[in-house]
Amino acid sequence: AAALGGAAGVGSTLQQTFFLSPSLGTPTLSYLYRASVNAGDLFTVTVQGDSPNSVMNPTLPASAWSHRWLDLAPFAGQTITVTFAFQPAAAPDRLLLDEVAVGDADTSGVNRVYLPVLIR
Repeated sequence: AAALGGAAGVGSTLQQTFFLSPSLGTPTLSYLYRASVNAGDLFTVTVQGDSPNSVMNPTLPASAWSHRWLDLAPFAGQTITVTFAFQPAAAPDRLLLDEVAVGDADTSGVNRVYLPVLIR
């Protein structure tokens, strides 16, 4: 988990560089975020590699936890850098990140769950 922001006009970034395995069937970046922000705040997620960069501007404000994902298929087999950047317009605006993960997305469709039924 990480918190970005806090001071007006001072940007925060969180960055990781790693090799994206070509063995992943559907490589995906997934993350949860929550923000207590103003309309002037800017949140961007950037993926840089050998392929053209991918930039995502998730919707703000998100007063509840929101789940977002980004298809990383164009970057398979490359060393990539994922950057989360937050530029607050006013203090003490913060952006919270959690459960950031890169992995194989499940595209198998609907999963069925059978719950036990209790009758009294």
